Amino acid sequence: PAEGGACTTVAGGHGSGRAANQLSNPSGVALEQAADGSVVAYSVVDSGNHRVQRCAPAEGGACTTVAGGHGSGSATNQLWFPTGVALEQVTTTPAPMTTTPAPTTTTTPARTTSVTTTTA
Repeated sequence: PAEGGACTTVAGGHGSGRAANQLSNPSGVALEQAADGSVVAYSVVDSGNHRVQRCAPAEGGACTTVAGGHGSGSATNQLWFPTGVALEQVTTTPAPMTTTPAPTTTTTPARTTSVTTTTA
């Protein structure tokens, strides 16, 4: 973080595992942002648990499974070592016909068990 900045755990942070507040080898994250640019939630790829978790900053690291989470496999409720996630911005008012930028996506280092954000 920037000097004097603070870090906040927004996903995981309670060791490796399958619980709502645990991750196993997270490999990607996408930000869900409000119209004012503030972060509403993080979608975290939890590769080791074959799932994608949606984590709201106010939840203290607890997340909700939004894809997979039923072991590895090819069924409609399963994923096989997912590695990335992207979100599409949805607006409620018509937007002009322009090219929209891709969602903000970053990756986290392998073998981590939490996602931490930095504020200045």
